[in-house]
Amino acid sequence: MSITKNTPDNINITSPINFKMQFTRLPEVEFFIQRVSIPAMVLGELLQPTSFIDEPNIGDKITFDQLTIGIIVDEELRNYEAIYDWMVGLGFPEGFAQFNELETSPDGLDSDATLHILTNSGNPIVSMNFQNIHPVLLSSLDFDSSLDENPIIIDVGFKFSGVFQIDRNI
Repeated sequence: MSITKNTPDNINITSPINFKMQFTRLPEVEFFIQRVSIPAMVLGELLQPTSFIDEPNIGDKITFDQLTIGIIVDEELRNYEAIYDWMVGLGFPEGFAQFNELETSPDGLDSDATLHILTNSGNPIVSMNFQNIHPVLLSSLDFDSSLDENPIIIDVGFKFSGVFQIDRNI
C-alpha cells in the first residue's frame, strides 16, 4: 500500500469508551460516569437585509449547549445527593442561608471539570477543561420494579463560563 501525502501521522480512531472525567467539586461522581456529551457549539450569524433575501454573514457570538454527563446512581445515593445539595444551594428555595452556606464553603459556588480522552492504551492524549461550571439539570430518579436489575442512570447538565480549553497531552 502506498502512502500519500494526505495520510495522517496517526490513523487510530477515538474510542467512545476511552475517557475519564474529573470534577474539583464532585469526587463522589467521577467513578460512576458512564457518558459525557461535549456541548454543541453554534456561531451565530448576522443577517444583512437586502431588497430580495437576507444575506447571511459571519456572526460574532458563540453559544454552547450544556455539558451533560450520565452517571450511575450509587446504592446510598451519595452522588445524587451531592449534585442535589449543590443545586439546592444555588437556587436557595428555602432562603438565603442555603446560598450563603454554599458560597462560603471551601468548594464555593462553582467547579472546574476536565474530560480526559484516552488512547487505545489508556493514556490521556487530549484534555478538555471546563471552568466555572454549575449544574442546571438533574434528571429524574426513576424506580421501576418491572425492569431488570440494570443500574439507574441519571443525566446531569452543566453550564460553564466562556469557551472550554482543549489541551494535547502528547
